[in-house]
Amino acid sequence: MRLASLHMLLASAQRIDHMLDRTLIVMMFAAAIFAGCAAEVPVGRPTLDQSAAEARASEIGSRAISRAGVHELLGEPWLASAPLGVEVYRLAGKQRNVGVIFAPYPVPVPFLSDKLVTYTLVTYDAEGLVVAKDFSFLHAAPGEWPGLMLRAGDFEFVHAPQDTLSVTLDRFLQAQAAGSTEPACTILVGCDVAPVIATAAGGLCTCAANMYLDEGKRLSLILTRPLFQPGSTISVTECNQLGGYVRALAGRDPSACQLTPQLWRPQSLAPGQHKLRFALSRSDPGITSELTCRPGEVTLVTLAGHFMECQRDGQLPTRRRKAGPGDTAVLSPEVPAELRVVVYDNGRWLFPWTQTIP
Repeated sequence: MRLASLHMLLASAQRIDHMLDRTLIVMMFAAAIFAGCAAEVPVGRPTLDQSAAEARASEIGSRAISRAGVHELLGEPWLASAPLGVEVYRLAGKQRNVGVIFAPYPVPVPFLSDKLVTYTLVTYDAEGLVVAKDFSFLHAAPGEWPGLMLRAGDFEFVHAPQDTLSVTLDRFLQAQAAGSTEPACTILVGCDVAPVIATAAGGLCTCAANMYLDEGKRLSLILTRPLFQPGSTISVTECNQLGGYVRALAGRDPSACQLTPQLWRPQSLAPGQHKLRFALSRSDPGITSELTCRPGEVTLVTLAGHFMECQRDGQLPTRRRKAGPGDTAVLSPEVPAELRVVVYDNGRWLFPWTQTIP
């Protein structure tokens, strides 16, 4: 097709009525693609300049810089915690597209835009000076859900359908001690990682549970879930260093790094006796454990059995609705030093505490 003709098609596409049914258009265009008689064409320039965003982030590591200096470069942070000394910056844009169906003449149709997004993770010391930063960029077509993992200093940010920010156990305990205003103990809830290690090279694992503290409000916890970071944003070496595996894809990127971040969920409790109940569904009576909470103590709660569900490649997913034999919640005062604690999960800060559970 000649360039002039293509420009005419693009101009015509911009005038198509915006009230058309997008769902029907996408379905028709997808069918045309599979039939080999359609193409997707970018329209105009993207609304996000990846190179400029990366250049600004690079300035942070080129010299000693304060929190105020970072704000001058990157603007207001998307996420920020002064007690923890961490910020996440997010810029979002899009690449507008038009579909062209050849049936038999070229016919333009409006199509969904690609999603463009950059993330910058910045950590600070007690004086407010930058300790470390990390940057990455994603380009996602409609229907794609790529993720990414950033690490800077003691912090790890994971972008997925549910974004999380976690911190090393040592940094978490330091911040907890500095901000403590009343005696309390802490539980860290997570899952046994043995099935993940056994399955990760050839399958997927997820771990979820409903948690009830002293039969109070239900807390829905997602504690393990897979993450696919496009191969264009992470090298094979970096993937392996993070404990991931390179997997083939059929989308925009031919490969991705499959990672399975472990999410340890913190909860502050008032001193005294507490009952912990974990269930696989709302109708499940679940399993219970008793805890004697002493001020300053940290207790690890490890879920095992069918709370962790692993699906090997080629198998259909299965999940039990009720806990049974082999499903356990093990309480232990021994907390591994390498453990990471989630402090932000899916739009909600988990630390600093807003209150303890009586």
